[in-house]
Amino acid sequence: MPKASEKISFVTARASQSNECAMLIYSSGMEMFEFSFGKFAETAPALTSPSVALDFITFAFSHGYGFASYRLHTVAVVGGEVAGIGAIYRKNQLWSLTAQEFFAISRFFGIRRLMPIWRRCNKVGEVISQQRHNEAYLANFAVSPKFRRQGIGRALARNLIAQAQDRSALLIDVVVDNTPAYRLYKSLGFQSCGKRLEAKTSGIPDTQPMRLDF
Repeated sequence: MPKASEKISFVTARASQSNECAMLIYSSGMEMFEFSFGKFAETAPALTSPSVALDFITFAFSHGYGFASYRLHTVAVVGGEVAGIGAIYRKNQLWSLTAQEFFAISRFFGIRRLMPIWRRCNKVGEVISQQRHNEAYLANFAVSPKFRRQGIGRALARNLIAQAQDRSALLIDVVVDNTPAYRLYKSLGFQSCGKRLEAKTSGIPDTQPMRLDF
């Protein structure tokens, strides 16, 4: 656990935390982000990191656009450092977030790349659970390697669960070979629901849907 002098606090992310937060978001689904955005570096701005997908997440996070917006994310802070991150998406937000995502892709990659990128995003959507009315979705959950095995991930997950309790259920999709994540969510009350979601395209991992009913 963190030292007594380094208590965990949970706050809404800030645009100024884009570098550390974007890296954590990227690490939460690297294969999916690379599949969606990684092939389009030629129309993007000059790279500031090894990955155009990471650069796009940083751009969208800092500008408050779409599913990577800083406004949607909660960060766990320990000793002044971002230790973990996660987001809750509510069903009634999805149309607005999708429109923002379109705008962010167009601004970053150029309008001609919008539909090719969106088609790849839709293929990733094959392994993401569809929310029903009054359900929430837990996304972009990650803990910095420096702060793992200290109870921070569990504490952050509980904070995010509490945020979603105005919904009927909270959903998450866990990559099938991510056993530590599966065990964490299982211990917090999530249950596997339905069959694993199998990707139809190489480069996208299969996932196991899980849900926590309130």
